[in-house]
Amino acid sequence: MNTNAELLADALESGDYKQNQGGLCRYDNRNDERPSCFCFAGVACDIYQQQTGKGEWHYSYEYDYMGSIIKNRLCFALDDFVTSVEMPRAVHEFFGFSTASANYSHGPAGHSSLICDNDDGQTFKEIAATMRQEPTDLFTESD
Repeated sequence: MNTNAELLADALESGDYKQNQGGLCRYDNRNDERPSCFCFAGVACDIYQQQTGKGEWHYSYEYDYMGSIIKNRLCFALDDFVTSVEMPRAVHEFFGFSTASANYSHGPAGHSSLICDNDDGQTFKEIAATMRQEPTDLFTESD
């Protein structure tokens, strides 16, 4: 695990981020200065932005079939890539993750990702613990 991934694990354990599922992050109140809820990948994008000064958050909406807003979330834009669900390549490479979803192997034929772990209800502290265990395939070669 590289030093940037250590920063991310520390941030996940800090209690400074309120957890969210199903999207990088969202505002509880659009007038807030910064997003209020983050998923694992959203914290990664936020830490990346703080450390590099690169990337921007953009507001987006999802609508139901009647045209009512059902979800408001933020997308992270970096260079020509905009996402609301996973880390852009520069972000996952910054932390040393092998894939944009932070996929890893556990046991015979067992596969997961830190993004799925988040959306399946694991806490940020549990996700940080998984990172620190450095499961097979989660990270590329360490610094």
